[in-house]
Amino acid sequence: METWQKPETIIFWITIVALFVIVLLTVIIFLIRAIFKKIITQEKKKQPYN
Repeated sequence: METWQKPETIIFWITIVALFVIVLLTVIIFLIRAIFKKIITQEKKKQPYN
C-alpha cells in the first residue's frame, strides 16, 4: 500500500478537511450575518418610522 492509502493517513486527512470546511462555513456565516446587519441598519436609517 502507498503511504497515503493507510487508514490512519486517510482518517487524518478527512479530519483536516472536515475542520477546514467547518472553519470556512463559520467564516462565511459570520460574513453573511455582518452584511445582513449592515443592510438592516441602513434600511432602518432610511425608514425611521418602521
